[in-house]
Amino acid sequence: MAIFRFYKMAAAAILYFKNVTNFNGRNGQHHGQKVEVHTFRYLGAMFDSDAGYATEVRSRISQGRERMGMLSSLWIGRTLSPQLKARLIQALVWPIVTYGSEAWTLNKELTDNIEAFEMWCYRRALRIWYAEHVSND
Repeated sequence: MAIFRFYKMAAAAILYFKNVTNFNGRNGQHHGQKVEVHTFRYLGAMFDSDAGYATEVRSRISQGRERMGMLSSLWIGRTLSPQLKARLIQALVWPIVTYGSEAWTLNKELTDNIEAFEMWCYRRALRIWYAEHVSND
């Protein structure tokens, strides 16, 4: 069982482990030793050394892409209506991507990444090719 304490020290996240075996693929036990890492996952959230949310957002987007891939048989088939496909995205994919988003501090780049992922999901589900672009003008 690991006991975690989070500290922001010298631009690196420090984890204090107690009685943990096989950490990061190394054998042996770490009795109260400091292990310095730059990113780590805790309770499903990704933390990095600069206390930003870019790693977390990108991780969530990749998990959403993975879920879209798992559901590809739904998107390929023509038996479901476009409205139902959109609702399935909102019910099965979007909660994975937005989990923990209440605490995110988003900049323009991360907002654009999330919006691009959302459009990618709808375009894939509706079988719209990426080159079929309609401008807003």
